[in-house]
Amino acid sequence: MRGAREVGHLVCGRYRLQQPIGRGAMGIVWRARDELLDRQVAVKEVRTAGLAAAADSDGLYQRTLREAKAAARLNHPGVVTVFDVVEEDGRPWIVMELVPARSLDRLIAEDGPLPPGQAARVGADLLSALACAHAAGVLHRDVKPGNVLIGPDERTVLTDFGIATFQGDPALTQAGMVVGTPGFTAPERVRGDSASPASDLWSLGATLYTAVEGRGPFDRPGGATVITAGVISEDAPRAPSAGPLGTVIDALMRADPGQRPDAAAAASLLADAAAAASLLADAAAEAESGPSYPGGMPVTDAPAFGEVREFPAFPGLPAATDQPSFADLVRFADPPWSGRRPRPRGSRRARVAALAAAAAVVAAAGLVAWSYARPVGAAAPPGAAPPAGYQWHEVTAASSGTVAGFAIAAPASWQITRAGRATYLKPPGGNGYIEISLAPFTYPRPLGEAGFLNAQADGQGQYPGYRLIAIGTRTFLGSPAAAWRFSWDPAGAGRVDVLELLVTENTQAGTQPYVLTVSGPSAGFPAAEAIFRRALRTFQPLP
Repeated sequence: MRGAREVGHLVCGRYRLQQPIGRGAMGIVWRARDELLDRQVAVKEVRTAGLAAAADSDGLYQRTLREAKAAARLNHPGVVTVFDVVEEDGRPWIVMELVPARSLDRLIAEDGPLPPGQAARVGADLLSALACAHAAGVLHRDVKPGNVLIGPDERTVLTDFGIATFQGDPALTQAGMVVGTPGFTAPERVRGDSASPASDLWSLGATLYTAVEGRGPFDRPGGATVITAGVISEDAPRAPSAGPLGTVIDALMRADPGQRPDAAAAASLLADAAAAASLLADAAAEAESGPSYPGGMPVTDAPAFGEVREFPAFPGLPAATDQPSFADLVRFADPPWSGRRPRPRGSRRARVAALAAAAAVVAAAGLVAWSYARPVGAAAPPGAAPPAGYQWHEVTAASSGTVAGFAIAAPASWQITRAGRATYLKPPGGNGYIEISLAPFTYPRPLGEAGFLNAQADGQGQYPGYRLIAIGTRTFLGSPAAAWRFSWDPAGAGRVDVLELLVTENTQAGTQPYVLTVSGPSAGFPAAEAIFRRALRTFQPLP
């Protein structure tokens, strides 16, 4: 049996081994010097002894050599460059670019999980490398955190193309080969099916899950056998810390390879998630400047989370050319604000950290690309004739104790109810609402407030099953606004989508914040949103 080489050994008369920098089931990675070209390299000593029967050892060697040569043909900044493949004592040595970086698993162990925004950027780089490899006919077969290098300049590099294929997993193919690493090998491969680009993308999803959660998606006591059984028999779990990156992870880890996105679709999703951190950087900066009201609101002003009230649903509007169908609107419940916005809890440092975390995970995608600009002549001051079938509703500043109030036109059959500084438009005979809140903002601008509310909703548990869909910037009545859309699971009501529009208006009496909200069942939300948008075309502040 051939043993490992020692420090100072000269491989093939050219590569001087200096020190081990990595170890795995297939061998050792050495820091070495190419004495011909006088440069630092990484040399992988592939060890086959003890891993397979003698008859299989030669086949393993030939497959390793062939796939290393295939990887050497790849030219991509996200792929470790293979300089040479040499043979000594009947086994291959892979000579590669030496990348000054830490592996993703080491980075997680030393620094903790990645923020979702950074993880999305890492995922985009890895996906680009995989797409290059797949185009060249090379399948990685062992994408995992240990095979991902991240440098101090955030360069992300995928290593071990075709070399780590046979590490770790006790499940074997019909030829007796180990199929990959437990918990990072796609279920179809564990069952013995051939590898495919979709298999690599599943492994990418598992790697991204680990990046944001700090553990593998199927990690559990019991070792490789239990983990592998979970991959085969269970749906992939959701990553609770992933924010909108969770949508990408969910899609990549679908059990059916035919239902996974291809590289182009996955790249688009990852780009959206990565752009979110940049989009909400301003929100985090606003948090650093503190609340817009001295000292913020007292903690005692915070609502008791968990209260859920039901309001009538939307049975329809008077006849209109853009009238949607409401047959798919079902029973649902509203967010448990009780007419008040949640106020900050804990220290300012903790609030800043929460908002910064929110900024790193929010996706710009997922919102319908509209801006609320009222068409000329679409609304008239209260007292003027409302649109046909509608009537004006007014909330004055005096009645709400605010700087300004508002007017809005709603179908004549709808009722208006008040709860503190919140106003609800409620049609008869259903379960739903449109809300207009006049509660003060905690942060100066709408985008910062939206990021703060997302952090509150995500971190305090008042929305069971909370799932962020998007936060983005919009325009409303000519002023900068923010739109926040999410979904949640009120008990017994089915999944609900919520869209909130946040804006600060400069009125004759001063500055007044508004939050306009619509909530509806996820399946019928487009119809609910259509009603909301029509109502917004009549909205106007009242001094």
